[in-house]
Amino acid sequence: MSMSVVQDSIAPSKAHAVWPPLLPALFWAGTVLAGTLPLLARFSVERWVQPHYQFFPLMILAAAYIGWQRLQEVPLGSFAPGSRLVSRGLLALSFMVLGVATVWWAAYFAAVAALIALTGIAWQLGGIRMLRTLAPSLILLALIVGMPIDTEAAFLWRMRAWAVGSSSVALVWMHIPHLISGTVMEIPGSRLLVAEACSGINSMMAVMGFTLVLGFLRRRSPAVIAMLVGAGIVWVLWANMVRIAGGAWLKAAWDIDILSGDVHMWASLVLFSICMGLVFCTDELIILVQRWRETRRWQFRGGAAPIPEPAVFELPAQSAPVNMNITRGLWSVAFVFALVGAAQFARGMSRGELTALLRHGTSLSALRAGAVFTVPDQLAGWEHFQAGEKQMAQPELEGKQSQAWVYRQGDQMAVVAIDYSFRRYHDLTSCYRGSGWNTDDFVVTREQGSGDDFAVVKATRLSERGYLHFAAVDESGQWMAAPPTAAESLRDRVRTNYQIQVWAQTYTPLTEAQQGQLEQLFLAVRQDLAKQVLSQLQK
Repeated sequence: MSMSVVQDSIAPSKAHAVWPPLLPALFWAGTVLAGTLPLLARFSVERWVQPHYQFFPLMILAAAYIGWQRLQEVPLGSFAPGSRLVSRGLLALSFMVLGVATVWWAAYFAAVAALIALTGIAWQLGGIRMLRTLAPSLILLALIVGMPIDTEAAFLWRMRAWAVGSSSVALVWMHIPHLISGTVMEIPGSRLLVAEACSGINSMMAVMGFTLVLGFLRRRSPAVIAMLVGAGIVWVLWANMVRIAGGAWLKAAWDIDILSGDVHMWASLVLFSICMGLVFCTDELIILVQRWRETRRWQFRGGAAPIPEPAVFELPAQSAPVNMNITRGLWSVAFVFALVGAAQFARGMSRGELTALLRHGTSLSALRAGAVFTVPDQLAGWEHFQAGEKQMAQPELEGKQSQAWVYRQGDQMAVVAIDYSFRRYHDLTSCYRGSGWNTDDFVVTREQGSGDDFAVVKATRLSERGYLHFAAVDESGQWMAAPPTAAESLRDRVRTNYQIQVWAQTYTPLTEAQQGQLEQLFLAVRQDLAKQVLSQLQK
């Protein structure tokens, strides 16, 4: 009873001593971070529409919980402000990156600026000790920020290539005949496309995140956490190889499909659970090895390992007064950050992005639900050939939704398709390269009269020839055809667009006249489908 009385008498006095100087510091930190909030809302949309980042809300909660837990263990009075040169340098760097993000309207840079600002705030308020205390939370947030778009695209491509190659080795071992063409695997009676979702990246990112949370909650050393993350990656790669090779074997031998539909989703969840269970077992194995080494060390010294004494509860010692004074200069910096955030908000409202976010949620697509596209029976001298659509199987059509039709002119056949909706420029040639096509001949052409660009690609695969025309129209009616520059890709990362393509595949090269007829079909169908897109947008 006396213990509870002592604790009750101490708690109010500590709270009374801590909170008055802490509240201004928290308000200052929130004002600094407010400068990144409008673009961070855009960044959250970018992450949510990428399946391998859809675990990020849980990582934010985990980062907040772990940070709060670690701060509770350290007396606030023990924090001392760090060097002004370091903190102001970090805040200046954050402001410069935020300025670039605001000018380019690049949400990824805003996320980087927010991470740098959090580091500078931690250093300003508590120096190196607070930075060490909050390091686990900052690492989890850095995992959400992720890699730049170009690096991420290259990494995803390598993941797909590795998934196909490793699965091919397993199929050879199981004596399943198959043919690999890029990231397409052909088995008897089926053609399987290994897309990004099948490459294992979804499970890998989630397993990395939850492995870090496991290591931080169980207070593992940095070396052990690095070992656990490496083990998690190995387990994910192994499980994904088993899933693809096993699915191909079931399809080829028993005509059982586990690589599509709801079965595929549940199989992914099961494999994720298995990988996390293996990570937990790896952690326990590391503990056993460490205990065995400790026991062997004491036995070598000629004695038994000491028995750990039970923890003794002690009241926290009287800490020094909390010193988190915010100078006028720091308040000025926070005010400038807030002004940038207000400018971002005004720009987002003028562009309609923030309104679309509130109206349509994370989709940012204004296309009416249940939208259907149609094509005419006759178009630019071509005839709609419905009978040919029954045998159509195009693994290159990778939109969230796709509609495709076949047109015929004499002996020449062409596939017309609209794929939607993409959140940024989608390099359609990467899909064809994934199917084994060589697409080095890439030309951007401008339509006479309208001045709108479109891409013309000539592809080759063994003895086959392919002719591709494509462009994408966004919800404002503007066309995107050429690969954007690095600045453009960051600026237009969330730009909902609908891609229209015409694809012809032959064994003999098309004459210039036939290529011209194919181009006329594309120009006619893209205008027709673009009008249908704009007419079916929600007002």
